[in-house]
Amino acid sequence: PNTYCEVDADQVWSPTFEGTISRAAWTPFAGWTLRGRVVRTVLRGETLYEQGVFHVTAGSGQNVAPAARG
Repeated sequence: PNTYCEVDADQVWSPTFEGTISRAAWTPFAGWTLRGRVVRTVLRGETLYEQGVFHVTAGSGQNVAPAARG
């Protein structure tokens, strides 16, 4: 409940290596022209990300990958 992501479907932008926030520190989409961009992410009523600013502590998330099958 109260979990959603707001997207500006009209925003046009180009990702860069410098602007990438990930463990990999790179993106295969650098230099592409993209349409649509996340502007806000809310999880259980708490704003986690808004307009390029993260409102959570790095490493505070948890792995939600499905368990390995045996």
